[in-house]
Amino acid sequence: MYSIMGKGYTKHMNCIQTWHQRVDGIMNTNDFSCKKGNFAPRIAFSGKESSFFTTSSAFSGYGARYLESRTGRWLSADPAMGEYIPSAGQDTAKLPGLGGIYNTVNFHTYAYSFNNPVRYIDPNGESGSFPDGSPEQNAQWEKGMDRKAGFNSEGMNDRFADNAMERRGPENYVWGGKIPEKDGGTDCSGTVDWAAEKTVGQKILDRNADTQVKDTNFTVPGDNSRGSLNFYDWNDDGVYDHVTINLGDGKEINPYGGDSNTKDNPAPILIKAIPTLKEGQTMINRNLKWRHLAR
Repeated sequence: MYSIMGKGYTKHMNCIQTWHQRVDGIMNTNDFSCKKGNFAPRIAFSGKESSFFTTSSAFSGYGARYLESRTGRWLSADPAMGEYIPSAGQDTAKLPGLGGIYNTVNFHTYAYSFNNPVRYIDPNGESGSFPDGSPEQNAQWEKGMDRKAGFNSEGMNDRFADNAMERRGPENYVWGGKIPEKDGGTDCSGTVDWAAEKTVGQKILDRNADTQVKDTNFTVPGDNSRGSLNFYDWNDDGVYDHVTINLGDGKEINPYGGDSNTKDNPAPILIKAIPTLKEGQTMINRNLKWRHLAR
């Protein structure tokens, strides 16, 4: 079991709902009291909204499918079943469901979290997994990465920097660009996403620079090494406007332009010296959180 991480309360329809947050992200609800009448909590097991608030059923929506909480069974089969079968040459350690078809529990297509919700989580109804940051998840990540040469954290940063170098060019910056083939180029955060996706070999969520630096599942405090990220707040307003890829030698890959740099008017992506900040400007260095991105 994971220890309680925090607690708090919310108000709804003259009711006070007290909840406890566990370190694995599961929200356990209790102490639900109302001034008028009695109401079942809308937020139930694992922090999902339950239909029991308005009906006698106990269905909880997880996104990909609904869970019947009383029996611990999904109302539809596992949508990831097709992904459990590896393609030729695919690393089986990265199959969903902790092993795909090689984990026989996955053939129980209506079971929630491998029939063991104390140990595992399934936040979106697609695939059971270990909680983020748990010792089991870290061990699983290390086991999978050990099968690929150079996939330790330091190696990942170097590989990421090498991939980002491919985005250099006189006409490679496009404002709002994420996919070079479609958009004609990439902007600063798009360059980071593109190089990170190429590094881990899978799609990641698109984020702007401010979201990248503040998302603790995407970045962690950096060490100014090659392949780390420099985030810039040009106006000292707490919003990070720009991100570059640190090359560890006082230089950075700098995808810089503006909203006038469209597909028809691209700007260059160049290697430049890390700038000296002016008063009112802030720069912080972060590393990508490879254990989250590469899982």
